[in-house]
Amino acid sequence: MDFSLTEEQRALAAVTSAFLAKACSMDKVRALMDTDDNFDRAAWTRISHDLGVTGLSVSEAYGGSRETLLELVVVAEEMGKRLYSGPFLSTSVAGLLVERFGSEEIRAQILPGIAEGTRIATVSHPAQEAARPVATNASSGLIVTGDLGIVLDGHVADIVIAPALLDGVEVVVVIDLAGAVRDRLDGLDPTRNVAQLSVDGAPATVLGDAASAGLILRTARSLTAVLLAAEQVGVMQAVLDMSVDYAKMRHQFGRPIGSFQAIKHRCSDMFVALETSRSATYYAAWVEQAVPDSFADAAVVARLVSCEQVELSTASNLQIHGGIGFTWEHDAHLFVKRAKSSALLLGDWNQELDPLATRLLDGAGIGQGG
Repeated sequence: MDFSLTEEQRALAAVTSAFLAKACSMDKVRALMDTDDNFDRAAWTRISHDLGVTGLSVSEAYGGSRETLLELVVVAEEMGKRLYSGPFLSTSVAGLLVERFGSEEIRAQILPGIAEGTRIATVSHPAQEAARPVATNASSGLIVTGDLGIVLDGHVADIVIAPALLDGVEVVVVIDLAGAVRDRLDGLDPTRNVAQLSVDGAPATVLGDAASAGLILRTARSLTAVLLAAEQVGVMQAVLDMSVDYAKMRHQFGRPIGSFQAIKHRCSDMFVALETSRSATYYAAWVEQAVPDSFADAAVVARLVSCEQVELSTASNLQIHGGIGFTWEHDAHLFVKRAKSSALLLGDWNQELDPLATRLLDGAGIGQGG
C-alpha cells in the first residue's frame, strides 16, 4: 500500500499551512488564550469560505466536497503544528456522523451550515459508566434534560451529538444548545477549548435509535481518535523543527549544540516518533475506507502510538532548549500542554491497551482484509 499524498492532498496541506502561518501565528495563539471564545471567528469564516475545509466532511449535495478521512487528517496535522484552537476537529466529526447516520431531514437541516462554517457542532464522549441525559417526547417535540459532561468546543457549539436515554433505552440525539448552561473550563491547555455542558428541556432530534446507537458512538470515538492523532503528528513536527533550528543556532563550547551526540540522539528519536505516529495515523485513515471492520482497532493504535510519542517529543524539545524552554515566554510549554490535553480528551489512553491486545490476539490483526 502507498501512503504517499496525492497532488491534490499536498496542495491542500500547502494552502492550509500558508493560511495558518498568517492567521495563527504563535503571537495570535497567545493573544486568543485570554479571549472569551479562545478562537478567531474571522479566521474561522475565512477557513470555511476561502479554504473550504469545513466542507470536507459534507457531501456536495449539502454544499461540501465530501473528501475522505485522509483529507481531514492532512488538515488536522497542519492545525496541530500551529496549535489552532478553532472547532475544526469537533465540527468535522459531527459532520461525518450526520452524513453517515442522519436521515435526509437531519442532513438537510444541519450539514449546509457546517459546510458554510455558520454552524459549529461537537460530540459528547461520556465515559461508559457516566449517567446519560434523559430524552422525553413533549408536545413540542423531543426534548433533553441532563448533564452532557465535558465537551470539546462546548462553549461555542450550536449543536452537540450525544447519547441519551429515551424510555430507558440509549439512543443518540442531536441537541440544540441555544439555551444550554456552559461552564468553560480553564484546564492545563490554554489553547484547547472544553466546557461542561448541561441542558434543561433542550430541543433535540434522534440521530440513531437503540439499534444503531452503539455503532454511532464507537464511530464517533474512532473518528475523534484519528483526528486527534493527526493533530499530535503536527505537534511532533513543530517541536522537531523547533529543536533542530535551536540546535543549529545555539552554541556551546564554541560549536553548535546540534553537533553533540546527546542532542543528535534526541532529535533522531523525535524523528522516529514523528514518522511512527504519522504512519499509524495515515494507516488508520486508509483502513477507514479500505477495511471498515478494522477501523476501530486501527484508530486505537493511532491514538496509542501518537499519545506516547508526542509526550516523548515535547519533553525532548524542552530538554534541548534547556532553561529557556521552561519559561512562560517560550512556546515549548504550550506544545507540551496541547499534547497532554489531546491525550486525555477521550480518557486515559493506557486503558485501551489491554482490550486492544485481547482483540488482536483473538483475531487476524488490523486491516488483514486489505
